[in-house]
Amino acid sequence: MPTRILHVSDLHFGRNDKPESIDALARLIEDVCPELVIASGDLTHRGLRSQHERAAEFLR
Repeated sequence: MPTRILHVSDLHFGRNDKPESIDALARLIEDVCPELVIASGDLTHRGLRSQHERAAEFLR
């Protein structure tokens, strides 16, 4: 059975955190139902603690 992997890149939390965009990505992840999600690239826009906290909250 193949493994389903979802790769997202350059989320840039803190740049333009539109709730509808974040919700759409969350729905996509739920719909695809991957065994593994890889988040690469820039997770935050400026590397601020608050941006890292938002990214971590989303990725949990």
